[in-house]
Amino acid sequence: MKKILKQYNDIILFFAHMIPDKKRHVIIAFFAGLSDSFFNLLLAFILKNVYASVTERNIVSLNRTILFFILFIAGIFLYNYVCWCLHGSSVAKISGTIKGFILSKLCLLRLSSIENHHSGDIISILTSDVNHSQFLYANIRLILSSLLMGIISTVLVFNTSLFLGVMIGILACIQLLINLFVVKPLQKQSSTIRENTKQMTMTFSDILENNMSIRIYCSQNFYMKISSQMSQRLYQSKIKLHRINAVILGINVCFGLLGYILVLILGSLLISANKLTIPDLLFVTQMRLMMVQGILKLGHYTVHMQPAITGMKKIMSFMDEAIEENI
Repeated sequence: MKKILKQYNDIILFFAHMIPDKKRHVIIAFFAGLSDSFFNLLLAFILKNVYASVTERNIVSLNRTILFFILFIAGIFLYNYVCWCLHGSSVAKISGTIKGFILSKLCLLRLSSIENHHSGDIISILTSDVNHSQFLYANIRLILSSLLMGIISTVLVFNTSLFLGVMIGILACIQLLINLFVVKPLQKQSSTIRENTKQMTMTFSDILENNMSIRIYCSQNFYMKISSQMSQRLYQSKIKLHRINAVILGINVCFGLLGYILVLILGSLLISANKLTIPDLLFVTQMRLMMVQGILKLGHYTVHMQPAITGMKKIMSFMDEAIEENI
């Protein structure tokens, strides 16, 4: 076993010395980021199977989950060993990996607590009906993860990572308060509007389907007036619903970006002061990627929101033209 490790060590060092010093950190961070993404998926699978195994008491699934967990731990040690071969400081590598590992789980923990989200994107998650206890539990775990990151990094590294952990923990606490007192009432209002919109849509459909019977008892102008009022109420409800969802999304994206920008600024200062190691660089790289992902999700929301508004405008304009033709 020692011979195998020594050969593996020699191979890693051989390729490491072929890479220039300035590019070495970036390349290592890139491949480490890919491995961490794989660990994220594996951990999500483990959490899901553990939950299913405990609730359904499936021994086969539980054994399979334990096997995956062992492989997962082995993968982390292998990753730390590679970092140690490339850079040397095993304590800094392990602590840095833990910091990046915990931070990369913040979104994962939040998403894993919300069930029945349809497509997995941020819009369906934010607009889905969430149980209050699930909502509170997700935010508590978010705060604990942030504070745990600061504590672990402080104990193992004794550097400015404490400031990073505390600042991100404070942001998480503020976000929890805003989620409880702002976002949650907005989500409740959104659910009410969605239900009212559903009822209005059914009523509007009934009017359109039974238009011949309505025309027998009412004048055509009266029928078109009722239809126009229904379409206007439906359109206004849709617009209000999208505005509420936009506010919810804006709060989460703003706090997310604020945390990422804070990390990037502090990380850049540490890099310039030569106080940032490879896992710290990986940590900053992860934040940059997550920031870009947040912006892409915001664009995804805008793309999905616009067709609904356009469709409602077309319905309303069609009804207005019909009224004008019949007056």
